[in-house]
Amino acid sequence: MEQGKWIVAFQLFFITVLLLACPAGNAIADAGASGTEEAYELLSQGLHHYRRDRYEQAREAFETLIEARPHWKVMRELHQRLEPGELTEVITDVTFREVTTEKQAAAEAAETIMRMMTEAQRRGMLHIEDVDQVLEDFRTGSHQQFHDARSTLIEHGRYSVPYLLDFLAGTGEEKSTLVARTLTTLRDIGRPASPPLVAALRTDNDVLKHRIVSALENVGDRRAIPALLAVAEDERVAEETAETAWDAIGAIQQRIRYPVDLQSATEEYRKLARLYLEEDASRVGHVLGGHTEIWSWDGDEEQMRRRLSIEFVPSTIYYQARGVRVALDGLNTTPGDLPLQGLLIALMSREISYLERYEANSEHQHHAYARQKLGTLRSAFNRIAHLYGAPAAGRGLGEVLSVHDEEAALRIIKVLRDSDTVSSEHAADVLCRTLDHDSVDVRFQGALAILRSSPGGEICTPEKVIRVLKNILEQHAEAPQEYRQMVLAVSGVVAERALVMRNYPIGDLESAFLFALGEYGEDEELLEQITICLKAFGSGRAAEPLSGMAADADRTGKLRIRACSAINSIARREPDHSYGEEVFQALLGALEADDEHLQREAASALHALRQPPDDMFNVAEKEIRATKILDRDDMPDVDVGP
Repeated sequence: MEQGKWIVAFQLFFITVLLLACPAGNAIADAGASGTEEAYELLSQGLHHYRRDRYEQAREAFETLIEARPHWKVMRELHQRLEPGELTEVITDVTFREVTTEKQAAAEAAETIMRMMTEAQRRGMLHIEDVDQVLEDFRTGSHQQFHDARSTLIEHGRYSVPYLLDFLAGTGEEKSTLVARTLTTLRDIGRPASPPLVAALRTDNDVLKHRIVSALENVGDRRAIPALLAVAEDERVAEETAETAWDAIGAIQQRIRYPVDLQSATEEYRKLARLYLEEDASRVGHVLGGHTEIWSWDGDEEQMRRRLSIEFVPSTIYYQARGVRVALDGLNTTPGDLPLQGLLIALMSREISYLERYEANSEHQHHAYARQKLGTLRSAFNRIAHLYGAPAAGRGLGEVLSVHDEEAALRIIKVLRDSDTVSSEHAADVLCRTLDHDSVDVRFQGALAILRSSPGGEICTPEKVIRVLKNILEQHAEAPQEYRQMVLAVSGVVAERALVMRNYPIGDLESAFLFALGEYGEDEELLEQITICLKAFGSGRAAEPLSGMAADADRTGKLRIRACSAINSIARREPDHSYGEEVFQALLGALEADDEHLQREAASALHALRQPPDDMFNVAEKEIRATKILDRDDMPDVDVGP
């Protein structure tokens, strides 16, 4: 249901984009001859200026055309009238030759026009004029009408598939000719027909499923193999359909020399999802233009043509978004498959990374799309990643590390850091690998995740984890803001798990903690966390800065109490350390506070420091004297009897 809402939202978004591209009341928005001629004149002027190195004039002409927001039919006509490679020559010219600012700006404007033309071509394919008449001619027309209709449907490629499904679902002897016509038409549309046909395999109609399998055999696209294997292995599918699916797989293998040693449908889904994760265009297809569609099946729609829905996504995130659907299809076949769960997490994390870059740049063409989708996608990612748990998240981390996506890796590491334990062997191994990663952020967050999720030091050498953290903190000592955030993160984890971290040499981080005490004295949250850490792992040299906090009347009572408690623990841990006079004086000062809890903690710390007997006597006498009533007028009346 959630997925269906996404599809509807994005369809509405794409329609909005197309409507904005075609405002009424603009001369070039007219799809007629006058609009086309005006647009062609502007484009020709821009190209003419560019060829004569008048880049500023070229840019102005190009941008005038862009700002006019021509009707998509105008842009499609321009694309057909333009000499092949004319705009491409402008775009690639800045790649291979000396570039000035004006030249770069002109080339960028030309690239925008090229994207508009590509989208217009797509829009033209999506919009089949008089579609009901075309379908009627295809079904019952004369020989010439049928061939004209067939040519139109082939010209519109994959966008004709939803209409052709009606004909594939027909039953009865009188429908056999129409079914045969449809199958040959789908064959001639070729590989572009594969994605919508694969989506339609989710149908519950056995007749339609069988014929879609036959159509996919004719198309011969390797991307259909996992879905065909799923049909072949599904015990609920009719035996004849399963056999046809095996035949289709064999035919595709022979046609494209696909490896013969096919495994299960689940394994093939894994392979395909990984190809999308890696953005292997040579094996899963290239994208063209600003947007690329993803097909989905909605069996609840009454009309067959409406059961196939299209989600248009920016082409730059198409591979990840499509990979998400492939992983979901695989999990629909084998819900508990751990590698597919990991791939789903990896693909979603990479898609979020792309969208976050677009959202951060308000000038980017996909900024609005990113803002619309990010909230929902982040929420879905967090739910899915925590639902599948550390084993799947660990596999997802391994996948994104293999494609060198640092941002996606950091997002998954956070999931693992939030896990109470990382019990999965694979997750533990991948987390340990992060300690040797090229990225400082990945190493740092990986070490934090290990520290929090494995407080006993079971999954990685504790000394190595602390060494990584210590080295990174030392490298950032000259960057105050970053250093503060890092110390805050480390001290937060240590403070939370201090009681069970005895196997880690946390004391090696003491210098970083003490440096932060001096640098960020106004940050109460940070000071409190560091104080907790020093209480558990600090050495005698931490007593002096802690005593300064204990004596500081401007500090909160809670922080002063923690400081006294930390000194108490340190003194018991290192009784032979030589503590300075300032430590004793600070604690004596804390005894003067009005807070009884603070007084008790200060007294306990003084006891742990083994204050000399005469000093202890002086304190005791002072306290006793404070309880005496010396003024006779303040003495209570006492009835001494007769």
